[in-house]
Amino acid sequence: MEGLIGSFISPWVPIVMMMLNFGIIFLLLQRAEGKLQNGKRSPFPQEFLRGPGHSLYVKIEDLRLDFMGWLMGAILMPAMLLLVPLSQAYFSGKTVSPTMWVLMALVWMGGTIWIARKAVDTFKTIRQLRLGYEGEVGVGQELNQLMLSGYRVYHDFPAQQFNIDHIVIGQTGVFAVETKARSKSVTGRGKRDATVVCNGSELVFRTGLIGTRSNRRRANRFGYLNGSPVPWARRCLSSPHS
Repeated sequence: MEGLIGSFISPWVPIVMMMLNFGIIFLLLQRAEGKLQNGKRSPFPQEFLRGPGHSLYVKIEDLRLDFMGWLMGAILMPAMLLLVPLSQAYFSGKTVSPTMWVLMALVWMGGTIWIARKAVDTFKTIRQLRLGYEGEVGVGQELNQLMLSGYRVYHDFPAQQFNIDHIVIGQTGVFAVETKARSKSVTGRGKRDATVVCNGSELVFRTGLIGTRSNRRRANRFGYLNGSPVPWARRCLSSPHS
């Protein structure tokens, strides 16, 4: 009976030890962070204004951590699976059966495919968000030039369950600016394939059409600014397509 219990428990001993190590390190880091923040607070009375693409930058950083986690999982999974039959053979004194090796191989293949799909999906999302982030930064830098003419420019303004990419405030009105970035083709007719045409209500790209959905999103942003409690914002707004 004792041998049966030992043969069942022994394969999981290395895995449990690894988890304990991670848990101990995590608790130590949490304790160190608590000591650093004990009796202290930020010296700044309010949050700083956001830069262009701040929300996308935060999402990209979070996804980078997720991507590194998938890579670490791909590296550690074979070693953890290999420990199961080897530790069982060591503690029981018996050789590993072919059935166990086949089972471990199947688990390894299934786990590798699952982790690989997660890593690839995360990588694609990072690339897409990166393009949007660079677009917001580029537009934000151009809009910042308006401050030389007396305008006020705000970026990544948080609203009700969404954010406004850019807000420009001047004597002529308050403008909500939404940024869209598309990759350009490396082949074809050069600048002609990268041309964007505005027909009054839609942006027509060579590779597709931005229409009703974007217009509805712009209307939502305009509606939020139009209902602003700031009096001068209500007076200056005139059109959702300004």
